[in-house]
Amino acid sequence: MNKQDTPKSFSLTHLSLAGLLALAGTGSGCAAACEDDGLLQERCPAVASAGTDTDSDSGSNGDAASAGNSADGSASADGTGGASADGGGATAPDGDGGATDPDGDGGATDPDADGGATDPDAGDSGSDDAGVGTSCLDADGDGFGDPTDCDNPPGDDTVDNGDDCDDTDPNTFPGAATEAPGECMSDADGDGWGDAAPGPGIVAGADCWDGNANLNPGLVSIGAVDNALIAADQVVRIVTDDARLVPLAPLDAPLLGMSITGTSIRSDGHIFSNDDDGDRLREIEYGAVCAEQAFFGDVVGAPSAHGVGGICGLAFDDMDTLWALDGGTNTLQWIDEGTGLAHDPIPLTLDGQPLDIDSCGMTWDCHEQRLLVADIEGDRILTVDRTTGEAIVVADVSLGVGSGGLTYEPVARVLYVVDGTDLTHVPLDGTDATHVGTLHYEGLIDVPSQIANLAPVLDCVP
Repeated sequence: MNKQDTPKSFSLTHLSLAGLLALAGTGSGCAAACEDDGLLQERCPAVASAGTDTDSDSGSNGDAASAGNSADGSASADGTGGASADGGGATAPDGDGGATDPDGDGGATDPDADGGATDPDAGDSGSDDAGVGTSCLDADGDGFGDPTDCDNPPGDDTVDNGDDCDDTDPNTFPGAATEAPGECMSDADGDGWGDAAPGPGIVAGADCWDGNANLNPGLVSIGAVDNALIAADQVVRIVTDDARLVPLAPLDAPLLGMSITGTSIRSDGHIFSNDDDGDRLREIEYGAVCAEQAFFGDVVGAPSAHGVGGICGLAFDDMDTLWALDGGTNTLQWIDEGTGLAHDPIPLTLDGQPLDIDSCGMTWDCHEQRLLVADIEGDRILTVDRTTGEAIVVADVSLGVGSGGLTYEPVARVLYVVDGTDLTHVPLDGTDATHVGTLHYEGLIDVPSQIANLAPVLDCVP
Protein backbone atom coordinates (compact mmCIF):
# COMPACT_ATOMS: atom_id res chain seq x y z
CA MET A 1 0.00 0.00 0.00
CA ASN A 2 1.30 3.36 -0.92
CA LYS A 3 1.42 6.16 1.51
CA GLN A 4 -0.84 8.07 -0.85
CA ASP A 5 -3.61 5.56 -0.15
CA THR A 6 -3.38 6.02 3.61
CA PRO A 7 -6.34 8.47 3.91
CA LYS A 8 -8.65 5.77 2.63
CA SER A 9 -7.96 3.67 5.71
CA PHE A 10 -8.44 6.36 8.45
CA SER A 11 -10.57 5.51 11.43
CA LEU A 12 -14.29 6.35 11.29
CA THR A 13 -14.04 7.67 14.80
CA HIS A 14 -12.44 10.78 13.39
CA LEU A 15 -15.47 11.66 11.35
CA SER A 16 -18.44 13.62 12.49
CA LEU A 17 -21.95 12.56 11.64
CA ALA A 18 -22.01 15.35 9.06
CA GLY A 19 -18.83 13.95 7.59
CA LEU A 20 -20.35 10.49 7.33
CA LEU A 21 -23.31 11.92 5.56
CA ALA A 22 -20.99 13.79 3.22
CA LEU A 23 -19.24 10.53 2.37
CA ALA A 24 -22.60 9.06 1.58
CA GLY A 25 -22.72 11.46 -1.36
CA THR A 26 -25.72 11.15 -3.59
CA GLY A 27 -27.22 8.46 -1.41
CA SER A 28 -28.19 11.09 1.11
CA GLY A 29 -30.22 13.15 -1.34
CA CYS A 30 -28.35 16.31 -0.36
CA ALA A 31 -27.39 18.76 -3.05
CA ALA A 32 -24.17 19.60 -1.22
CA ALA A 33 -22.19 18.36 1.70
CA CYS A 34 -23.80 19.09 5.07
CA GLU A 35 -21.90 21.19 7.50
CA ASP A 36 -21.32 20.04 11.02
CA ASP A 37 -23.17 22.46 13.28
CA GLY A 38 -22.33 20.58 16.44
CA LEU A 39 -25.98 19.70 17.11
CA LEU A 40 -25.83 16.15 15.79
CA GLN A 41 -28.43 16.81 13.16
CA GLU A 42 -29.99 13.64 11.88
CA ARG A 43 -30.80 14.96 8.40
CA CYS A 44 -29.48 17.48 5.99
CA PRO A 45 -30.97 20.96 6.09
CA ALA A 46 -31.50 20.56 2.36
CA VAL A 47 -32.92 17.04 2.32
CA ALA A 48 -36.13 18.17 0.62
CA SER A 49 -36.08 18.50 -3.08
CA ALA A 50 -37.10 21.69 -4.85
CA GLY A 51 -40.83 22.33 -4.88
CA THR A 52 -41.58 20.02 -1.90
CA ASP A 53 -42.90 21.44 1.40
CA THR A 54 -42.04 18.87 4.04
CA ASP A 55 -43.77 20.62 6.91
CA SER A 56 -47.10 20.87 5.10
CA ASP A 57 -47.27 24.67 5.51
CA SER A 58 -49.44 26.27 2.87
CA GLY A 59 -47.91 28.67 0.38
CA SER A 60 -44.45 28.60 -1.13
CA ASN A 61 -41.80 26.17 -0.11
CA GLY A 62 -40.38 27.82 2.98
CA ASP A 63 -37.80 25.33 4.39
CA ALA A 64 -34.66 27.10 5.41
CA ALA A 65 -32.34 25.31 2.89
CA SER A 66 -34.70 24.19 0.15
CA ALA A 67 -33.82 24.85 -3.41
CA GLY A 68 -34.09 28.54 -4.14
CA ASN A 69 -34.03 29.57 -0.46
CA SER A 70 -30.97 30.15 1.67
CA ALA A 71 -30.66 29.82 5.40
CA ASP A 72 -30.01 33.51 5.95
CA GLY A 73 -32.60 34.87 3.54
CA SER A 74 -30.11 35.74 0.79
CA ALA A 75 -30.34 34.49 -2.77
CA SER A 76 -29.66 30.74 -3.05
CA ALA A 77 -26.84 29.16 -4.90
CA ASP A 78 -28.92 28.89 -8.05
CA GLY A 79 -29.58 32.64 -7.99
CA THR A 80 -33.21 32.61 -7.01
CA GLY A 81 -34.47 34.64 -4.04
CA GLY A 82 -36.80 33.35 -1.33
CA ALA A 83 -38.14 33.63 2.16
CA SER A 84 -35.60 33.19 4.92
CA ALA A 85 -35.71 31.66 8.33
CA ASP A 86 -34.64 34.88 10.00
CA GLY A 87 -35.81 37.52 7.59
CA GLY A 88 -39.27 38.89 6.80
CA GLY A 89 -42.57 37.50 8.07
CA ALA A 90 -43.21 35.39 11.14
CA THR A 91 -40.32 33.26 12.32
CA ALA A 92 -40.64 29.55 12.78
CA PRO A 93 -38.58 27.09 14.86
CA ASP A 94 -38.09 24.93 11.82
CA GLY A 95 -36.98 27.86 9.69
CA ASP A 96 -40.07 28.06 7.52
CA GLY A 97 -41.55 31.39 6.64
CA GLY A 98 -45.17 30.39 7.21
CA ALA A 99 -47.30 30.24 10.32
CA THR A 100 -45.48 29.29 13.50
CA ASP A 101 -46.51 25.67 13.48
CA PRO A 102 -43.70 23.51 14.96
CA ASP A 103 -45.47 20.22 14.37
CA GLY A 104 -46.52 20.98 10.85
CA ASP A 105 -50.18 20.22 11.34
CA GLY A 106 -51.29 23.79 10.49
CA GLY A 107 -53.99 23.55 13.21
CA ALA A 108 -55.40 26.36 15.30
CA THR A 109 -54.40 24.79 18.60
CA ASP A 110 -50.72 25.58 18.27
CA PRO A 111 -49.69 26.99 21.68
CA ASP A 112 -47.02 29.12 20.03
CA ALA A 113 -49.22 30.46 17.25
CA ASP A 114 -49.96 33.94 18.60
CA GLY A 115 -53.47 35.08 17.84
CA GLY A 116 -54.77 31.49 17.47
CA ALA A 117 -58.21 30.52 18.69
CA THR A 118 -56.91 28.95 21.88
CA ASP A 119 -54.11 31.43 22.44
CA PRO A 120 -54.56 32.83 25.99
CA ASP A 121 -52.98 36.10 24.85
CA ALA A 122 -55.05 36.43 21.70
CA GLY A 123 -56.73 39.82 21.50
CA ASP A 124 -54.77 41.18 24.46
CA SER A 125 -54.63 44.96 24.13
CA GLY A 126 -51.58 45.10 26.32
CA SER A 127 -53.36 46.67 29.37
CA ASP A 128 -53.52 44.61 32.54
CA ASP A 129 -55.03 47.36 34.77
CA ALA A 130 -57.78 45.59 36.69
CA GLY A 131 -60.98 47.55 37.23
CA VAL A 132 -60.43 50.24 34.61
CA GLY A 133 -63.80 51.35 33.26
CA THR A 134 -65.80 49.90 36.14
CA SER A 135 -65.34 52.45 38.93
CA CYS A 136 -66.85 55.95 38.89
CA LEU A 137 -65.53 58.90 40.84
CA ASP A 138 -67.72 59.84 43.83
CA ALA A 139 -66.36 63.32 44.54
CA ASP A 140 -69.11 64.35 46.96
CA GLY A 141 -69.13 61.07 48.91
CA ASP A 142 -72.85 60.40 48.62
CA GLY A 143 -72.45 56.85 47.34
CA PHE A 144 -73.28 57.66 43.73
CA GLY A 145 -70.67 58.14 41.02
CA ASP A 146 -70.16 60.65 38.26
CA PRO A 147 -71.29 58.99 35.00
CA THR A 148 -68.78 61.07 33.05
CA ASP A 149 -65.80 59.89 35.13
CA CYS A 150 -65.88 56.10 35.29
CA ASP A 151 -62.46 55.24 33.82
CA ASN A 152 -60.79 54.73 37.21
CA PRO A 153 -59.25 51.89 39.19
CA PRO A 154 -61.24 51.06 42.34
CA GLY A 155 -60.42 53.26 45.31
CA ASP A 156 -61.79 55.03 48.37
CA ASP A 157 -63.20 57.81 46.22
CA THR A 158 -64.90 55.57 43.64
CA VAL A 159 -68.12 53.55 43.55
CA ASP A 160 -69.41 50.83 41.25
CA ASN A 161 -72.16 52.97 39.70
CA GLY A 162 -72.50 56.13 37.66
CA ASP A 163 -75.96 57.20 38.80
CA ASP A 164 -75.29 60.67 40.26
CA CYS A 165 -76.80 63.67 38.48
CA ASP A 166 -74.61 66.18 40.35
CA ASP A 167 -71.40 64.81 41.82
CA THR A 168 -70.49 68.16 43.39
CA ASP A 169 -73.41 68.14 45.85
CA PRO A 170 -73.79 65.43 48.53
CA ASN A 171 -77.48 66.36 48.87
CA THR A 172 -78.18 65.42 45.26
CA PHE A 173 -78.44 61.75 44.25
CA PRO A 174 -81.07 59.15 43.35
CA GLY A 175 -83.37 58.75 46.34
CA ALA A 176 -82.28 61.95 48.09
CA ALA A 177 -85.93 63.01 48.28
CA THR A 178 -88.33 60.41 49.64
CA GLU A 179 -91.16 62.04 47.70
CA ALA A 180 -89.72 60.24 44.64
CA PRO A 181 -87.21 57.54 45.72
CA GLY A 182 -86.30 56.53 42.17
CA GLU A 183 -85.51 60.02 40.95
CA CYS A 184 -82.24 61.92 41.15
CA MET A 185 -83.29 65.00 43.13
CA SER A 186 -81.69 67.55 45.41
CA ASP A 187 -82.84 67.84 49.03
CA ALA A 188 -80.65 70.40 50.75
CA ASP A 189 -82.69 70.62 53.94
CA GLY A 190 -83.18 66.86 54.32
CA ASP A 191 -86.95 67.01 54.73
CA GLY A 192 -87.67 64.36 52.10
CA TRP A 193 -88.90 66.84 49.49
CA GLY A 194 -86.85 67.66 46.40
CA ASP A 195 -85.86 71.17 45.38
CA ALA A 196 -88.40 72.59 42.93
CA ALA A 197 -85.75 74.59 41.07
CA PRO A 198 -82.53 72.53 40.97
CA GLY A 199 -79.70 72.81 38.47
CA PRO A 200 -79.50 71.27 34.99
CA GLY A 201 -79.82 67.50 34.79
CA ILE A 202 -81.53 67.22 38.19
CA VAL A 203 -85.18 66.20 38.51
CA ALA A 204 -87.31 68.97 40.03
CA GLY A 205 -89.20 68.13 43.20
CA ALA A 206 -92.07 69.95 44.89
CA ASP A 207 -90.24 71.86 47.62
CA CYS A 208 -90.40 75.60 46.94
CA TRP A 209 -88.39 76.27 50.13
CA ASP A 210 -85.58 73.72 50.05
CA GLY A 211 -83.51 75.66 52.57
CA ASN A 212 -86.08 75.19 55.34
CA ALA A 213 -86.92 71.71 56.61
CA ASN A 214 -89.96 73.11 58.43
CA LEU A 215 -91.53 74.34 55.21
CA ASN A 216 -92.55 71.88 52.52
CA PRO A 217 -95.71 70.53 50.86
CA GLY A 218 -96.18 68.09 53.70
CA LEU A 219 -96.38 70.87 56.27
CA VAL A 220 -98.32 73.57 54.43
CA SER A 221 -101.74 73.79 52.83
CA ILE A 222 -103.50 76.24 50.59
CA GLY A 223 -105.06 78.77 52.92
CA ALA A 224 -105.94 82.38 53.58
CA VAL A 225 -106.52 85.00 56.23
CA ASP A 226 -110.26 85.34 56.68
CA ASN A 227 -111.58 88.52 58.26
CA ALA A 228 -115.09 88.37 56.83
CA LEU A 229 -118.06 89.12 59.09
CA ILE A 230 -118.84 85.44 59.54
CA ALA A 231 -115.41 84.63 60.95
CA ALA A 232 -113.65 85.79 64.06
CA ASP A 233 -110.45 86.83 62.24
CA GLN A 234 -108.49 83.63 61.66
CA VAL A 235 -106.08 81.76 59.47
CA VAL A 236 -107.90 79.01 57.56
CA ARG A 237 -106.96 76.02 55.46
CA ILE A 238 -108.92 75.51 52.23
CA VAL A 239 -109.88 71.98 51.23
CA THR A 240 -109.36 72.01 47.48
CA ASP A 241 -111.81 69.16 46.89
CA ASP A 242 -114.89 71.10 47.94
CA ALA A 243 -113.80 74.68 48.85
CA ARG A 244 -114.41 74.06 52.54
CA LEU A 245 -112.69 76.36 55.08
CA VAL A 246 -111.02 74.72 58.09
CA PRO A 247 -109.94 77.04 60.97
CA LEU A 248 -106.26 76.79 61.89
CA ALA A 249 -105.55 79.67 64.25
CA PRO A 250 -107.67 82.55 65.62
CA LEU A 251 -105.98 85.95 65.63
CA ASP A 252 -105.92 88.32 68.60
CA ALA A 253 -105.89 91.59 66.65
CA PRO A 254 -109.22 92.81 65.39
CA LEU A 255 -109.10 92.70 61.57
CA LEU A 256 -112.80 93.28 61.31
CA GLY A 257 -113.42 96.13 58.94
CA MET A 258 -110.03 95.69 57.27
CA SER A 259 -109.66 94.34 53.77
CA ILE A 260 -106.90 91.71 53.49
CA THR A 261 -105.91 91.76 49.82
CA GLY A 262 -102.91 89.54 49.29
CA THR A 263 -101.03 87.12 51.52
CA SER A 264 -97.66 85.41 50.96
CA ILE A 265 -95.24 83.22 52.91
CA ARG A 266 -91.50 83.89 53.12
CA SER A 267 -88.94 81.07 52.97
CA ASP A 268 -88.46 81.24 56.75
CA GLY A 269 -92.17 80.56 57.30
CA HIS A 270 -93.22 84.13 58.15
CA ILE A 271 -96.55 85.14 56.62
CA PHE A 272 -97.37 88.69 55.50
CA SER A 273 -100.71 90.17 54.43
CA ASN A 274 -101.71 93.48 52.96
CA ASP A 275 -104.22 95.58 54.88
CA ASP A 276 -105.78 97.49 52.01
CA ASP A 277 -107.80 99.77 54.26
CA GLY A 278 -104.78 100.85 56.29
CA ASP A 279 -102.31 100.70 53.38
CA ARG A 280 -100.01 98.73 55.64
CA LEU A 281 -98.19 95.43 55.59
CA ARG A 282 -99.03 93.12 58.50
CA GLU A 283 -97.23 90.00 59.68
CA ILE A 284 -99.38 87.05 60.76
CA GLU A 285 -97.71 84.94 63.42
CA TYR A 286 -99.38 81.84 64.84
CA GLY A 287 -96.50 79.42 65.48
CA ALA A 288 -97.30 79.43 69.19
CA VAL A 289 -100.81 78.27 68.36
CA CYS A 290 -99.41 75.38 66.30
CA ALA A 291 -97.16 74.45 69.24
CA GLU A 292 -100.19 74.62 71.55
CA GLN A 293 -98.48 77.35 73.58
CA ALA A 294 -101.07 80.02 72.83
CA PHE A 295 -104.68 80.23 71.78
CA PHE A 296 -104.43 83.33 69.59
CA GLY A 297 -101.97 84.23 66.90
CA ASP A 298 -100.41 87.69 66.62
CA VAL A 299 -100.93 90.36 63.96
CA VAL A 300 -98.07 92.85 63.80
CA GLY A 301 -98.21 95.93 61.59
CA ALA A 302 -95.11 97.18 59.75
CA PRO A 303 -93.47 100.32 61.20
CA SER A 304 -94.59 102.45 58.26
CA ALA A 305 -97.53 102.46 55.94
CA HIS A 306 -96.57 101.78 52.33
CA GLY A 307 -99.13 104.26 51.07
CA VAL A 308 -100.11 102.16 48.05
CA GLY A 309 -103.88 102.22 47.92
CA GLY A 310 -104.75 99.53 45.37
CA ILE A 311 -102.65 96.44 46.18
CA CYS A 312 -104.53 93.32 45.08
CA GLY A 313 -101.74 90.74 45.22
CA LEU A 314 -98.56 89.90 47.16
CA ALA A 315 -95.88 87.29 46.38
CA PHE A 316 -92.39 86.45 47.61
CA ASP A 317 -90.06 85.31 44.83
CA ASP A 318 -87.08 82.93 44.94
CA MET A 319 -84.90 85.70 46.44
CA ASP A 320 -87.46 86.48 49.15
CA THR A 321 -88.27 89.81 47.55
CA LEU A 322 -91.87 90.74 48.34
CA TRP A 323 -93.67 91.94 45.21
CA ALA A 324 -96.93 93.86 45.24
CA LEU A 325 -99.27 94.50 42.32
CA ASP A 326 -101.13 97.80 42.55
CA GLY A 327 -104.37 97.63 40.59
CA GLY A 328 -104.93 101.35 41.21
CA THR A 329 -101.87 102.50 39.27
CA ASN A 330 -101.30 99.25 37.30
CA THR A 331 -97.74 98.94 38.54
CA LEU A 332 -95.51 96.26 40.04
CA GLN A 333 -93.34 97.28 43.00
CA TRP A 334 -91.47 95.67 45.83
CA ILE A 335 -92.05 96.18 49.55
CA ASP A 336 -89.45 96.12 52.29
CA GLU A 337 -91.17 94.01 54.94
CA GLY A 338 -88.78 95.39 57.56
CA THR A 339 -89.94 98.99 57.09
CA GLY A 340 -93.19 98.41 55.26
CA LEU A 341 -92.27 100.87 52.50
CA ALA A 342 -92.88 100.27 48.78
CA HIS A 343 -90.23 100.93 46.13
CA ASP A 344 -89.61 101.31 42.40
CA PRO A 345 -93.02 101.00 40.71
CA ILE A 346 -92.85 99.43 37.23
CA PRO A 347 -95.73 100.10 34.76
CA LEU A 348 -97.49 96.94 33.54
CA THR A 349 -97.78 96.32 29.81
CA LEU A 350 -99.26 93.65 27.56
CA ASP A 351 -98.11 93.39 23.95
CA GLY A 352 -96.37 96.69 24.47
CA GLN A 353 -99.56 98.46 25.57
CA PRO A 354 -100.52 99.60 29.10
CA LEU A 355 -102.25 96.85 31.07
CA ASP A 356 -105.30 97.71 33.12
CA ILE A 357 -105.89 95.42 36.12
CA ASP A 358 -108.43 96.15 38.81
CA SER A 359 -109.01 93.00 40.83
CA CYS A 360 -106.21 90.47 40.97
CA GLY A 361 -104.31 87.79 42.79
CA MET A 362 -100.56 87.08 42.57
CA THR A 363 -98.30 84.11 43.35
CA TRP A 364 -94.84 82.70 42.65
CA ASP A 365 -94.41 79.67 40.38
CA CYS A 366 -91.37 78.05 41.97
CA HIS A 367 -90.87 75.56 39.13
CA GLU A 368 -90.81 78.03 36.26
CA GLN A 369 -89.39 80.81 38.45
CA ARG A 370 -91.96 83.43 37.49
CA LEU A 371 -94.58 85.75 38.91
CA LEU A 372 -98.13 84.79 37.98
CA VAL A 373 -101.07 87.18 38.15
CA ALA A 374 -104.78 86.43 37.99
CA ASP A 375 -106.56 89.19 36.10
CA ILE A 376 -110.01 88.52 37.56
CA GLU A 377 -112.05 90.79 35.32
CA GLY A 378 -109.92 89.93 32.28
CA ASP A 379 -110.55 86.16 32.75
CA ARG A 380 -106.89 85.24 32.30
CA ILE A 381 -103.67 84.25 34.01
CA LEU A 382 -100.58 86.30 33.20
CA THR A 383 -96.88 86.05 33.87
CA VAL A 384 -95.24 89.40 34.64
CA ASP A 385 -91.57 90.18 34.14
CA ARG A 386 -90.09 91.59 37.35
CA THR A 387 -87.69 93.84 35.48
CA THR A 388 -89.79 95.26 32.66
CA GLY A 389 -93.38 94.78 33.83
CA GLU A 390 -94.26 93.12 30.51
CA ALA A 391 -97.10 90.59 30.86
CA ILE A 392 -97.78 87.46 28.82
CA VAL A 393 -101.02 85.48 28.86
CA VAL A 394 -100.41 81.86 29.96
CA ALA A 395 -103.99 80.67 30.47
CA ASP A 396 -107.54 81.76 29.75
CA VAL A 397 -110.10 81.04 32.44
CA SER A 398 -113.68 82.07 33.05
CA LEU A 399 -113.80 83.95 36.32
CA GLY A 400 -116.43 86.02 38.09
CA VAL A 401 -116.17 89.51 39.49
CA GLY A 402 -115.06 90.76 42.85
CA SER A 403 -111.91 90.55 44.92
CA GLY A 404 -109.39 87.87 44.05
CA GLY A 405 -106.59 85.66 45.23
CA LEU A 406 -104.12 83.30 43.54
CA THR A 407 -101.75 80.58 44.75
CA TYR A 408 -99.51 77.92 43.21
CA GLU A 409 -99.74 74.28 44.29
CA PRO A 410 -96.30 72.70 43.65
CA VAL A 411 -97.12 68.99 43.90
CA ALA A 412 -99.67 68.99 41.09
CA ARG A 413 -98.16 72.15 39.56
CA VAL A 414 -101.52 73.88 39.21
CA LEU A 415 -103.10 77.14 40.30
CA TYR A 416 -106.06 77.90 42.53
CA VAL A 417 -107.79 81.21 42.07
CA VAL A 418 -110.54 82.79 44.15
CA ASP A 419 -112.88 85.40 42.75
CA GLY A 420 -115.18 86.71 45.42
CA THR A 421 -116.64 83.55 46.97
CA ASP A 422 -115.72 80.91 44.35
CA LEU A 423 -112.65 78.67 44.10
CA THR A 424 -111.37 77.55 40.70
CA HIS A 425 -108.71 74.98 39.78
CA VAL A 426 -106.51 76.15 36.88
CA PRO A 427 -104.05 73.73 35.20
CA LEU A 428 -101.02 75.21 33.48
CA ASP A 429 -100.82 72.55 30.76
CA GLY A 430 -103.52 74.02 28.55
CA THR A 431 -106.39 71.92 29.84
CA ASP A 432 -109.62 73.52 30.99
CA ALA A 433 -110.08 75.09 34.41
CA THR A 434 -112.72 73.64 36.72
CA HIS A 435 -114.92 75.27 39.32
CA VAL A 436 -114.25 73.65 42.71
CA GLY A 437 -117.08 75.24 44.67
CA THR A 438 -118.19 78.11 46.87
CA LEU A 439 -116.02 78.93 49.88
CA HIS A 440 -117.80 77.89 53.07
CA TYR A 441 -117.28 76.59 56.58
CA GLU A 442 -118.26 73.11 57.67
CA GLY A 443 -122.02 72.94 58.14
CA LEU A 444 -122.50 76.38 56.57
CA ILE A 445 -122.48 75.50 52.89
CA ASP A 446 -125.34 77.89 52.27
CA VAL A 447 -123.39 80.79 53.77
CA PRO A 448 -120.63 81.74 51.29
CA SER A 449 -117.43 83.29 52.60
CA GLN A 450 -115.67 86.02 50.68
CA ILE A 451 -111.88 85.95 50.72
CA ALA A 452 -109.49 88.18 48.77
CA ASN A 453 -106.20 86.35 49.34
CA LEU A 454 -104.70 82.89 48.90
CA ALA A 455 -101.33 81.54 49.98
CA PRO A 456 -99.55 78.47 51.36
CA VAL A 457 -100.03 78.51 55.15
CA LEU A 458 -98.51 76.35 57.88
CA ASP A 459 -100.92 73.53 58.44
CA CYS A 460 -101.50 73.00 62.16
CA VAL A 461 -104.56 72.39 64.30
CA PRO A 462 -104.62 73.89 67.84
